[in-house]
Amino acid sequence: MICMLAGVETAEGLNGVGMRAFEMAAALTAVCDITVLVPDEPHPDVQATWPQVRWVTTAVPPTAPAGGGVVIYTFAAEPAEVVAFKNAGWTCLFDAIVWPLEYLTYERVRQAVNPAYAYRSLLGDYLRQIRLAAAFLVGSELEKQVLTATLATERPDLLLQAGDPSLDGLIHVLPVGWSRTNERTRFPANPAERERPLFVWNGGSWNHYNPAAAIEGLALLVESGQPADLWFLYPQRGTPTAAFRAAREAADRPSVRPYVHFADGQTSLSQRVEHLQAASASLCLYPAHALWDLCPPMRLRESLVYDLPVLTPRRGALGQLVDQTGIGVTVGSLHPQDVAVGMRWILDPARQHAARRAVSDLAGAYAYESRADQLTTWVNALRPRGQR
Repeated sequence: MICMLAGVETAEGLNGVGMRAFEMAAALTAVCDITVLVPDEPHPDVQATWPQVRWVTTAVPPTAPAGGGVVIYTFAAEPAEVVAFKNAGWTCLFDAIVWPLEYLTYERVRQAVNPAYAYRSLLGDYLRQIRLAAAFLVGSELEKQVLTATLATERPDLLLQAGDPSLDGLIHVLPVGWSRTNERTRFPANPAERERPLFVWNGGSWNHYNPAAAIEGLALLVESGQPADLWFLYPQRGTPTAAFRAAREAADRPSVRPYVHFADGQTSLSQRVEHLQAASASLCLYPAHALWDLCPPMRLRESLVYDLPVLTPRRGALGQLVDQTGIGVTVGSLHPQDVAVGMRWILDPARQHAARRAVSDLAGAYAYESRADQLTTWVNALRPRGQR
């Protein structure tokens, strides 16, 4: 038995690691016994989208089922939850695709009276998660290298026991992906003909992104005679970030106000499907940051589901993927002129068609279903002999 411990609330919908947990489970149900553990009842849209996924609400810390098994947990899981499984004899695997470097951008760290102390508190939880794991999932080969360096100081016991110096048995690369069972297949939409092209910002407005750059680029595009809409598809959760406040300020101008739309309330999956199917491209803009050199962000998932071209900076793992595969266009900087040029480039019908075809060609390799057998083989090799 495998349990997925995402550690995130699901009553209002899914994003980030919660989406990854449900889609991994959807792909694995065909090849193994798997359950997603959640703190609340998932939103009806979630249940309708992935009806084959078994989920169970749990207390914190949970009562680990008897008999043992494998639990896969994310950075959002409380260490006490993982301890409950470890003490019950379960094999604990850490899906380590979120890095402490990201914590430095959190609003609660930046605005803390003592930012270093606030950061160390989050880092302490992360290191406890590292210490509880018997093995790890990462999103890229570069993330594997970074994790190896972390283990050299925090878990030399695992490195000494690994046997194989490649560490392939200890660290498994599972890129940010998607499931062939998804909201697009459950809520098919036929978007109405639009007066203007549509761009989407299909993720959060955290401080390691620059959503204001998308609005500034749109402003120049509109001024040049090419009106277009920009939808921010996810509401800001918790304290508004500096990046989100900057985006709101940039949008509060008469020249762009009619073209920029924020999902201030909860946007249903069916509504999101309609926007994503109608969109010309996804905008994923961020400043140069070592974090983005490691792995493409999880918002790549929507591009794979919807054959949606991406506009992103040239630097970073996502930019490299775009340039290598032709799934969109990269820009050399976040200057409004560069962003506007990229937006106009992707609106060219022939270029957009070619980018969509490239995304479609790439998507199969990133489907969790295509990696399910390999993943379960790796997981089963980690189990105690009596549980295989």
